[in-house]
Amino acid sequence: TRHLESRGIRPEGCAGHSLGEFSALVAAGALPFDAAFRLVQIRARLMAEEAPEGAMAAVLGLDPEAIAAALPAGVEIANFNGPQQTIVSGTKTAVEEAQAALKAAGARRVLPLPVSGPFHSSLMRPAAEKFREALADAPLSAPRCRFVSSVTGQEASDPEEIRELLARQICAPVRWTDVMRTVGAVPALEVGPGNVLQGLAKRMDGGPQVTSAGTVEACGGCG
Repeated sequence: TRHLESRGIRPEGCAGHSLGEFSALVAAGALPFDAAFRLVQIRARLMAEEAPEGAMAAVLGLDPEAIAAALPAGVEIANFNGPQQTIVSGTKTAVEEAQAALKAAGARRVLPLPVSGPFHSSLMRPAAEKFREALADAPLSAPRCRFVSSVTGQEASDPEEIRELLARQICAPVRWTDVMRTVGAVPALEVGPGNVLQGLAKRMDGGPQVTSAGTVEACGGCG
């Protein structure tokens, strides 16, 4: 982000997927880098210490409504990544049971993810409550540009609202499909390693037109 700014490229809006939301808030001028770094450290520790054993799986080729209807008890939707990619989360046993149910409901593929916790589910509520305490004194200010929350999929500008959204984010689903709709069909940069968000946007009608800016060399083509 600093390299882009040195080239005169500053954001008109920012959004981040899960952990990326902290980077987005730094880029939007709402959170100092040092404070964001400390919060990310605390968040990681709490998610490791407070997470019960669990599992997650990616569901491809089935719309979220059909997925929700097929899920057994103990499994929730964790990420709305796009119309045809959804992540589910829950106890290990329940996620294993869900795989057969989702395939029977018409899912093209159900892929277990290499994680050991039920992230972005209600099972993470204890971690969210403790993180809320850490956020109480965080130096949050109003973003200098549009900021779209992944918890609601809508714009947020009030620092106290953002503080609460960051706490809820740990145990709430990532509504990235709604984020892409809110951002709209505008040119956008994926600032950070990889091009996962670029791939999600390509499969989203009316979503942003994303260019990867994950390296200094890639930033050379940004304008």
